[in-house]
Parts: sequence; structure tokens; C-alpha cells
Amino acid sequence: MTDIYKNYAIEYDKLVSAEDYQNNLTEKLLNKIDWNKKVIYEAGIGTGRLSKIYIDKIERLYGFDREDHMLDRCKMNLNKYSEKVILNVGENENLPLVKEKADIFIEGWSFGHTIVENNEDINKITEVLIKNIKHNITTDGTIVFLETMGTNVIEPGVDNKYLSGFYKILEEEYNFTKSIIKTDYKFKDYKEAAEIIGFFFGDEMGEKVLECKSEVVPEYTGIWIKNNMK
Repeated sequence: MTDIYKNYAIEYDKLVSAEDYQNNLTEKLLNKIDWNKKVIYEAGIGTGRLSKIYIDKIERLYGFDREDHMLDRCKMNLNKYSEKVILNVGENENLPLVKEKADIFIEGWSFGHTIVENNEDINKITEVLIKNIKHNITTDGTIVFLETMGTNVIEPGVDNKYLSGFYKILEEEYNFTKSIIKTDYKFKDYKEAAEIIGFFFGDEMGEKVLECKSEVVPEYTGIWIKNNMK
């Protein structure tokens, strides 16, 4: 996946553009959180897939990603809103400070990669991530984490022990509230579904999607929200 983020932003965009075709995530974020005239800090912004959900409503967006390649695509996708979007390179483990405190911090499917890559002590890396966030948001700000609960599965769940440990820490030590929604993908046809899913998630999953012969690929996403992080 590191190679994909470094070199395949266009292909990645095809994947995420097909995600959540029923708009469950969009409805959840817009109904649960007040974005109106808010300053947003988004880590692991990628190609701007999440940003498009709230960008019309906000005052300003500070977006960071560790790959210039993804930021170039993000800049193109959010070009219409360039006057209120500030994009820069930034690692999750050492998030840059911004000149104004954000009202909302959000990340999607990004911190999970950081946890897996730094799995020697997930308690410590989680503490680092939270500390970096607190430096960049107001004391009554809102923190939103979106992470996987399974792709091409019948029921939500995670089989990676580091991710499950991370989720447990968020809920039990930092008192995040969790909800789970369906964010199914829908492609042109089952062959395209198998090709794009296989490219990102691996040949084995691609073959399973091909066998199902469905343009819809099921997915579950977990949403962890915390207010007033002091």
C-alpha cells in the first residue's frame, strides 16, 4: 500500500470514488457534526475523498499527507475551493502545527496504517497521535477517526491485532464513542470491481470479488468520535 500511496493516486481515486455509494458515511458525518464555518485539520488527506463531504460548509481546511503524489491529486480534486484549502506534507507521527486552532480534527483510514507500521508499542504511538492532535485543536474541539471494520466481509470486524488493540485503546482509555456503518463500494460491473479491489487489497480479495460476480463490494467502517479533548 505504501507503493500505491507514493505512485498511484489516480487508481486510488477510482477506488474511493466508488466507496459508500449509499452515502451512509456522508449522512452520518453531516448529521452528527456541525461543520458550518469551522476550521478543519485533516491528517492523511489523500486525494480529498473525505474533504469533499464537508468542504462546502467550512471556513478553512488544513490538510496533510506524507505523500506529495497524493497531495497533487487532492489539490486537483479540491481546486474549486482553493481559497480555503491549505495543503502540506505532514507525517501522522509528527503532525505540523498550524497557525490557528482547528474546531474539528478528522482522519480517514490513515492512522490505522500508522499503528500497523509502528506496532512495537501501540499504546505509545496512540499517545503520540493524540498529543499531536491536542496541539492543533481547541479544547472543546471534535476529533473524528474513521477506520476499517472489514472489506468484502459479511459482518463487521477486524482481524489485525494491532488495529483491534488501537480501537480498544480509543474506546477504553480515551473514551471515544464508536459507531459502525456500511460503506459498500459500487463499480460499473463485477469485472471492474475485481480489478480495482484486487489492485488495492491484493489478488486474493480480487479473485473472491470476481467469483461473486457482483458490482457491489461490501464494506464496514468504524467511526470514533470524541468531544472536549483536554
